[in-house]
Amino acid sequence: MNYWHFLIITLCFLSAGLTIYRYSRFSLTNGQKIALVSLRILLIISVFISFLEPVLWFERLLSPDSTISVLVDASQSMNLFSPDSNIIPLLEKLNSSDSSYPKQKNRFKFYLFGDSLREISNPSDISFLDKKSFFPFSLNDPEIKFSSKILLITDGNWSNNSIPHDVLSDKNVYYHNLSSFFPHPYLKTSFLTKINSVAANSDFKIESKLEARTQKKSKCTINLYNKNALIYNDEFLIDSGTSYQTVSIPVSGLESGKHILRIEAVLDTDSLHSVDYAMYPTIPHSFKYALISDGPSLNQRFIKLAVSREKDFDEVSLKNSTADVIFFLSWNSKFKKEIQKLNKNGMLVFASTLPSTSYFRPSKNISYIKHITGSRYFNNLNTSLLPPPSQIFLPENITSVSPLLSIAHDSDTSSVIFTGNFSSHSLLALAVSDFWKWDFWPVSHENTGEESVLFSELFIAVLKDILIKQSFSDQYTAYPTSPVIENDSMRFFISLPSDIDPINTDSVDISFTIANKTIGSLIDTTFRKKISGLSNQTITLAGVSSGNYLYKTVLKSKKQNFEYSDTLFVKRDNRELMINGQNNSLLKEIGHSVTITDTLFKHNKEQINEVTVTEHFSITRSWYLLSVILLLILCELILRHRFKLD
Repeated sequence: MNYWHFLIITLCFLSAGLTIYRYSRFSLTNGQKIALVSLRILLIISVFISFLEPVLWFERLLSPDSTISVLVDASQSMNLFSPDSNIIPLLEKLNSSDSSYPKQKNRFKFYLFGDSLREISNPSDISFLDKKSFFPFSLNDPEIKFSSKILLITDGNWSNNSIPHDVLSDKNVYYHNLSSFFPHPYLKTSFLTKINSVAANSDFKIESKLEARTQKKSKCTINLYNKNALIYNDEFLIDSGTSYQTVSIPVSGLESGKHILRIEAVLDTDSLHSVDYAMYPTIPHSFKYALISDGPSLNQRFIKLAVSREKDFDEVSLKNSTADVIFFLSWNSKFKKEIQKLNKNGMLVFASTLPSTSYFRPSKNISYIKHITGSRYFNNLNTSLLPPPSQIFLPENITSVSPLLSIAHDSDTSSVIFTGNFSSHSLLALAVSDFWKWDFWPVSHENTGEESVLFSELFIAVLKDILIKQSFSDQYTAYPTSPVIENDSMRFFISLPSDIDPINTDSVDISFTIANKTIGSLIDTTFRKKISGLSNQTITLAGVSSGNYLYKTVLKSKKQNFEYSDTLFVKRDNRELMINGQNNSLLKEIGHSVTITDTLFKHNKEQINEVTVTEHFSITRSWYLLSVILLLILCELILRHRFKLD
């Protein structure tokens, strides 16, 4: 007991004593005094309880004539607890205790849960074969629904994402402690970190998480594949028991593009195999750029300063080199031949000009519109501080225009920053004549509210982001989102090529073939995939049995077909066998441990021995307690008024 508790108890006793003293001095009958004092003491006790919120503990007996629903976990993990010697005999004893009293209502009702919830009549016939362990979120069976007591025979390692508290809130739940746990060997590997992008042909490391349980010292082999090409191999020893470790894998020589890496781990002693997939995009070390203009200008100066501050750009001359980016600061028909010097997946950038002569002069009454496609770039751009441009160029000769930032003016809208296509090349345009003025507004772009960024630097950052995507955007890939398990649905990530515009494409045709050498084709399907507006999509296929397969997928677009193929490993479903014992921490949240001994099943002519369990009841501050306090106050006021004390 702390000082606060002592103080509250002291105040309650003083209040009770003062109440008795005051009411004893009134000219009332003894019955009236007792009624008023009792109400006041009950009120003091209620306030006292609301402060302390006590928890009441008590013991009770499971009465022999009450029905107890016994829910038995029928999943494969229960086989690790020697069910023939530890679980089945217990259930048989519970069942036999009912048959001893044929006239009495059955004391125990038995149910299995795992893949599904079902009732059983003979517990001796249980086979622990369910591939999953889902505790039911709805107990619709009348016997369970109206049963106040539930006994769980389970290891507590359920497949549920959350604990079904609501189902069990109105019931007394007990669980049986399992013993004699015999762990099963298993192996699991996964990519620990998945990098967004790395520089092409550079050295980097991939970290893999390895989890294993073996019965004796084993040799583990780690293989890393880039598609079907082996790029790394290593062997090391793992001690017996359960081990967790991180494996660092050096990788080098990956060219620019999308790379689907597959890591495989193999244990020799228990013939265990585990696989995981990840996509690692690689981008060029730097981008070559060239500037083309009729002559010096402020726009050219500010663009060149912004590019020079970016370390990933190197300037070249188109006379003796090609470029990844060509900036056009002005335009005439002679410049069109320079487009031939643009590399594959390169980009044309038109700033303060467009390959057309059409433009207009907007009024000063304008407003800016930030489009969804450009939201990631311009969300923090304070456009109210930008001065209106003197000229806006019109994209007459440009196709597939996708605006990033527009201007609303004179009941019309014009794109000022947009992407598109020109002469079969990708294009980024800044279609205003004097954008250099925007760099003189130091808070035009606020980064975390602390530092300002020049508009020209923001524009170059947008360009770099688009170039990174385009460096591998002509590839189509598909790979499993997680390790594939037998007979489970297979979910694949689909990375679309740049020819498929997720914003303007409603759907595409995708075919999938999964086959192996012995069985042949198991899945051969074509379906129409609705595009959700993102370049990365997901598709789901029906499950197949365990083994090694080859998968091939073809995406059909209006322009051409894209194809991708790789190896697919489908592992045996051993998720139920990867537990580390009974999950008592979960079971303690929903119930009480009860030790069921032989004394529970010994009978005599008068009674069945009962099992004692401990339960608790918490009194907390709630509307019910507040209602009691208000009711007591109201009753006292009514009596005082009736006895003419007020």
